[in-house]
Amino acid sequence: MELPPAGLIEGHRLPRRLRVNGGGAWFLAGPGSFNRVGAGDLSHENLQAVFAELGERVFVSLPAPRQLEEFLGPQNKWAIFRPRLYRYEKLRRRVQPTIETIGREAQVAVLPGLGAVWVDGHRLFHDGETVPLPWTEPVVSLVAVRPRTVIRAMRRAIGPRGPKRISEPLP
Repeated sequence: MELPPAGLIEGHRLPRRLRVNGGGAWFLAGPGSFNRVGAGDLSHENLQAVFAELGERVFVSLPAPRQLEEFLGPQNKWAIFRPRLYRYEKLRRRVQPTIETIGREAQVAVLPGLGAVWVDGHRLFHDGETVPLPWTEPVVSLVAVRPRTVIRAMRRAIGPRGPKRISEPLP
């Protein structure tokens, strides 16, 4: 497994006011490689340090995965489907994600030439618009990009003959 850039520590937790992205998996795309390099909270300072170290590589962070119970609740009318949904979740975890999947699910990325960006998959902001993150203190602002921008950057960083899925199995 490749080490996280800029001395990021796997599983590191930060207070909510410092967190730009919390608890999700980190991926690194570089020439001929696409790997999961860790998971944990990221601050704006972490993202700036990653940008200073990356060069032409791309760093992507996903939001923390939510458990099925957060969506369905403990007791509800969907309880009959729960075994089937759990089975689906298990199968989904075994398949190595593609570049497109990671790009669509990304929340924060560090791109060559742009630095740290907010990946706006819900189209809440215009491409290139500065987005304030109101939960951070002091308020951090990042440029909003679409997932397709992240996918293109990852493909460019990996190269035409590079892997289409992450190279190492997920934990």
